[in-house]
Amino acid sequence: MPESKLPELAELAKRGLIFLLSLLALGFVGLFYAIALKRVTFPYMLEWSEGGVLDMMRRIVHHQQLYVAPSKDFVPFMYTPIYYYLGAVLSHFTGVGLVPLRVLSIVATTGCFVVIFHLVRRDTGDRFSAWMACGVFAALYAQTNAWFDLARVDMLYLFFLLLAIGLAERGLPVWAAIVFAVAFQTKQTALAVAVLVLAHEIGRPRKLIAGLGTFGLAVGLSSWLIDRQNHGWYRYYTAFLPSRQAWLREKFALFWLRDLIDPLGVLLLVTALGTALYFSKSSRGTEDRRRMYFFLFTTVGLTVSSLSSRLHLGGSNNVTLPLYAWLCVLFGLSLHKILSSAKQAPANLSVPLQLAALVACLLQFSHLIYSPGSFVPTAAQRADATDALNRVSALPGKIFVMHHVIDAGSAGKEGFAGSMAIWDVLRADHGEAGQRLKAELIASFQNKEYDGILCDRSPSTMFPEEQDYLGEVTAAAGAAYPMQSRILSVPEEAAFYANPSTPQIKPQFLYVPRAGVLQPKE
Repeated sequence: MPESKLPELAELAKRGLIFLLSLLALGFVGLFYAIALKRVTFPYMLEWSEGGVLDMMRRIVHHQQLYVAPSKDFVPFMYTPIYYYLGAVLSHFTGVGLVPLRVLSIVATTGCFVVIFHLVRRDTGDRFSAWMACGVFAALYAQTNAWFDLARVDMLYLFFLLLAIGLAERGLPVWAAIVFAVAFQTKQTALAVAVLVLAHEIGRPRKLIAGLGTFGLAVGLSSWLIDRQNHGWYRYYTAFLPSRQAWLREKFALFWLRDLIDPLGVLLLVTALGTALYFSKSSRGTEDRRRMYFFLFTTVGLTVSSLSSRLHLGGSNNVTLPLYAWLCVLFGLSLHKILSSAKQAPANLSVPLQLAALVACLLQFSHLIYSPGSFVPTAAQRADATDALNRVSALPGKIFVMHHVIDAGSAGKEGFAGSMAIWDVLRADHGEAGQRLKAELIASFQNKEYDGILCDRSPSTMFPEEQDYLGEVTAAAGAAYPMQSRILSVPEEAAFYANPSTPQIKPQFLYVPRAGVLQPKE
């Protein structure tokens, strides 16, 4: 092949790669919406805690207090309230159920795509790099256990967080602080991120004081008002209990290796190279130094927030979503820097260097390819789930559902506190409220207030690794309800969670006080 043809072929390969990568990014974004639209109306839980989130929204719809003393009837999750209130507003148009909460998450995820694209596009003027950043974030759908469209607070929290970070970068600390306060009242882990991001204005004391002061005032005043409205229980659930959850140090390596390096190894290498090229610039003015502080403080803040949340006993990889989104922004910026630097290289190296960067993007996308069928409930699963709930609905009397694996309202049953929220209280609060809840649960089991307990195994063996705080409760349940009656067949057990990474806690067995009672009505 004549050497004169090589540059033309290299240029053609570069254009082909750019087109292919753009299609891949579009494919991952489109795949998310295709999955989300098929899941949004699934009438039962896709993840074990969606039912508890729905219960919180229901309380707002019914004008009940959201944060109350923990009891066997209701224990809220340890999150601040904005997501539940916005879900309640949407429910006026969609009806009360999981749909408005999932719609809210889908809209918030769309907002995250837009903000990620905008952050890269505004800094570089490069639509391709911005689209790559957006595409890689969309490709993380499976890696994050399909969190983007669940009835959970995380995506709305992430949208507010990214919006606030964008405002801080533009040098608008007061507006950034206000949005950070909104993010805090969606999920309180925004605190560390907000303080560090706003602190990047250390070289401009007036803006630093304005940002941190506004954030402190907004969070303090809003928290005081909500706490007063809820008679002190807001503070109990959003500050007291989270600060007393156990930490698992063995998750430290898991965070770095499985959460970051395994899924995003190529992205991290591209980002490291782009950062090195950025810092190779010899002279820097005041604005350049401020931007360096911004990127450094933001990266540290998001890493500290994600890591500390991951180390908590119940911390799943959803807590790394803010860091994932920020790494995608840095990736887009770094890709632009690498491609720009390659264009300035000698003619015989320019296109090959650009090709190498584009191939790296292709490798990263290839590593994140997933099968969408794992996340979409089939028609058979819908039918099985409906049949299972009909069986629960046919059971006479009160049914206490361990782990809240069934949305009691969907089965026409009286709801009780979700077991995971109960365990959060019992493991963290050894004072008056926690002891009162424990005594109430034990008494309700001993007095056989329920006609049956529905769970995945005997109540007396639930969470043996946590017997120090739960042993008395589970022993009382097991002693009062010793007789086992399996009510769900094997296919129905698989119907509740389409996500294979979701904790596999499903209702299989009904435990009753004695043999021959509480059979489903024909």
